[in-house]
Amino acid sequence: MNFIWESWLRNRTDTRDEAIVNSVQGKGVEEYRALLTRAFRECRRVLRDNAWMTVVFHNSSGEVWAALQDAICEAGFVVCGTQTFDKAHGTFKQFVSDNAVGYDIVLHCRKSDSVAPRQTAPEFDLDVATFVCNRIQSNPTPYRVRYLHVTRPDEWDYRKLYSEWLAESLVNNGSAIGFEEFRMIAIPLLGKLERRVSQTFLF
Repeated sequence: MNFIWESWLRNRTDTRDEAIVNSVQGKGVEEYRALLTRAFRECRRVLRDNAWMTVVFHNSSGEVWAALQDAICEAGFVVCGTQTFDKAHGTFKQFVSDNAVGYDIVLHCRKSDSVAPRQTAPEFDLDVATFVCNRIQSNPTPYRVRYLHVTRPDEWDYRKLYSEWLAESLVNNGSAIGFEEFRMIAIPLLGKLERRVSQTFLF
């Protein structure tokens, strides 16, 4: 859509510094990480000591999430807290694609005294199966999608589970995986759990 306005105004946007993964622009994940790092370094430069930067992010690729984590650390920030942000209104892509994520992650990043590459912390990596089991067995109701006005059976909200798992993993500097990989682990697991929890909870 922007191309139409730019053609009419005869003023094209310089996309060289646009942080994006785009084959047309010749930008892969590594270029994306470098551009994000530059942007975050500028944020760090203008912030006071011990100041905070909040990043709202949304992606279904584990590779892209790793690039974001690397960029934040290399720019001199530490992720100290996360939240999930439900925009309530679904996007068109969510309705036509099973692998489109549905919640934003809010990352609260504090300006660090030092700048260093990200050190992964495998001891904090959250096992997907364990996480899903704990959430569903404690209270499955928030993770059920109900369709009130269409003839469609209730479904598990994989997007909500993924966003909450991701938020916990990121704050502990754990490794992220993509939404599709998460679903492939969760789908058969929830099929087994559904019969078990239905005996305890009324969906």
